[in-house]
Amino acid sequence: MSNELIYVRFLQYSVLALTVVLFWGISLAKRGRLDKHRKVMTGVVAITMVAVVGLLISIFGMGCDYRHNLKASQAIINCGPADMGTRLTIHRCFSSPLFVALCVTTWAGYAKYPRVHRIGARFSVLFWLGTLTTAWLFF
Repeated sequence: MSNELIYVRFLQYSVLALTVVLFWGISLAKRGRLDKHRKVMTGVVAITMVAVVGLLISIFGMGCDYRHNLKASQAIINCGPADMGTRLTIHRCFSSPLFVALCVTTWAGYAKYPRVHRIGARFSVLFWLGTLTTAWLFF
């Protein structure tokens, strides 16, 4: 099993677990428990950012090549285009905007801009679910 595949599996299961925590945090906000919501969601964002940094280190620091060292046949579900480059491009269409949406949503929550926070949260959830789905289908 390649280093790339090990890291991808780690990310898949981590993001799946974090998705449960994400929706728990959203439910806290809906129930008016904003202090707890802020703590839970700060943890979600912090863990997500650590994963992003880990991915960047694996690419630029360790030389991992996700485009060429992952095979479609190794995917857990293996539903999608045959070309791994195309799969990565589709996945990044969700994961890249997710990073921006999480940053905006987090900033708006801490800066007390509730309208911007709610709009950003909707985009974050959309891109989060797209990232999660493509990760499980493609890798």
